[in-house]
Amino acid sequence: IDSIKEVEKQDLVLKSLLEKRWWPESFKTMINNKKIDLNLLNPIYGFVTGSVTGQIRLELPGISVKYPYEGVTTKSSGSYSFDKTPISVTVRNENFIVLQYINEKGAPQAFNLITLDEDIDINKIIEKEKERRNNLWEELRYASKIYSSTNYGLLQLVENQKFVWSGYHLLTPDFIPANAGSEGVADFKYYLSKSLAEQYDGVITFKFDNSSDDINFFYKQESNGLRLESAKGATFRGNTINARSSSPMVMFFEKN
Repeated sequence: IDSIKEVEKQDLVLKSLLEKRWWPESFKTMINNKKIDLNLLNPIYGFVTGSVTGQIRLELPGISVKYPYEGVTTKSSGSYSFDKTPISVTVRNENFIVLQYINEKGAPQAFNLITLDEDIDINKIIEKEKERRNNLWEELRYASKIYSSTNYGLLQLVENQKFVWSGYHLLTPDFIPANAGSEGVADFKYYLSKSLAEQYDGVITFKFDNSSDDINFFYKQESNGLRLESAKGATFRGNTINARSSSPMVMFFEKN
């Protein structure tokens, strides 16, 4: 640790790098756009320099590695390699770095990492997003806990975003896989573009217990029921849907 402190004294850029907690650049984008992907916004993700403990930690989707901090080598101004590790860092500015990691197969990967304001609490953002999704579900349940369609079956909305959907055989296998079962969990993990938000209330994702598929529908609450439109064939960009399918399948379920 003493040798680390000595290096820090000589290089203020390195000192700043080591003192900070680094997060995936996508975190800032999600937070600023208020479009949270709970699969990606994970409080363990990012780069911990280990300037206090002497241990480097890199956690990202598909990557989880730790190394003892054994020093740093300056490759050029603002560019550093962490000794005896496959990690090097290029400092772009005080709040933005590019981390290069060579995986176990010898393939180089680069990741943009940023700092976040101290008042940003990732865990609180995650809880708020979960609450938002549950509130959307409860809005549907408040209108009716059971929706029925002559052609597309009976849809029951249960607490904790659980559903029971029976009699949907006309949707199999084109929209719902065969043998998916009747029970599952719903989610609201996709967002609408501004133009689509003028036409629909949102996007609901049904995940049946016996299927790994996400089955997505645009939805719109009507005075007498619920309109669902399949998002199969829609244009996705990240967790936002920008355009409908060119030939959408639309269903209507009456309130019971």
